[in-house]
Amino acid sequence: MFVSIIFGISAVAATACTSSTRPAGGVRGEPGDGVTNRITAIPRDLDPAVRYAASRHDMAVEHITTSADHTRTYELITIRNEPVLVEARSDHWPTDDRTATSMTIEARVGRFGDASRERALVREIIARMRTLMEE
Repeated sequence: MFVSIIFGISAVAATACTSSTRPAGGVRGEPGDGVTNRITAIPRDLDPAVRYAASRHDMAVEHITTSADHTRTYELITIRNEPVLVEARSDHWPTDDRTATSMTIEARVGRFGDASRERALVREIIARMRTLMEE
């Protein structure tokens, strides 16, 4: 009887550990469960939109990089010292400051992912980009 109870508890614990709490692409370049959204916007509005959204979610931008594959990566940190990664990808970044392009924005919050915070951050970035386009 005691052995079957232990076995049952182990099975429940193993199931809980394999739920969707895995990192949302925890390692850079690894496919993840991060929230993705697509927007057509002016790329020059991306930096201010990410900085604005970060401040609204108790985060700060630490590093910004652009890679050869048309990905702009923002490394952020939360007030709880959690890592955050925001990536914006486009087929091409226009050389003209006023030309809009289609881009995909993806966020990964924390070491183990946090879908609700990822969605909220991406929504805030996109909302800010729309506001900046209207100005």
